[in-house]
Amino acid sequence: MSIPGSFRPTPAATLLAVVALAAPAYGVAQTPDPSAIPVLGHVRDLCLLGEPQIRAAGAVNLGVMSGETITLASLVDDALQTRATRFDIEMPALCNTPHRVVVSSDNGGLWNAGAAVAGDDFGVAVPYTLTLDWSGRSLALNAPAVTPAPIDMLVPVDQAAGDRLVLEFNIDAGASNAGANTPLAAGVYRDTVRVSLGVE
Repeated sequence: MSIPGSFRPTPAATLLAVVALAAPAYGVAQTPDPSAIPVLGHVRDLCLLGEPQIRAAGAVNLGVMSGETITLASLVDDALQTRATRFDIEMPALCNTPHRVVVSSDNGGLWNAGAAVAGDDFGVAVPYTLTLDWSGRSLALNAPAVTPAPIDMLVPVDQAAGDRLVLEFNIDAGASNAGANTPLAAGVYRDTVRVSLGVE
């Protein structure tokens, strides 16, 4: 059968046609599908915690914050009994995976650094509570001021979360390790609160 000259394939065109027809069968048997191109990325588990800030709205007996140190306006009233105190500490926070929050107190209360012996009529420590609000959870750490010892609270969170972590600091009026409404001995009362986020 003759082929009109205008449609007669050249040897090169014939070869290309044969390769195009043979390539799919060869590719299936020997190599992955050339049209599938996997693209991969990776995000590591990470928790971030920003600088603490004081929420002044609704605060009671709040003094000043210098750096990360909070000084109360006045720990006692005119009768040397503990003043009620309340304020919120906020920190921007982010965890992209299930994680845990640990809130701890170094001393388990505000302890007087200079009055080891003050007599039975004076308190030398002030109990307080810290209430954690994070990712729909609200839990309280009690710092009872029984003995100067560290205490902590671990909160597992089963999902990623990103928002503002809030700690509510609260001292009841008249609170003292020597009993309610007992006057406090002179001195500097202190504790250190620590907050950490970590991957489970």
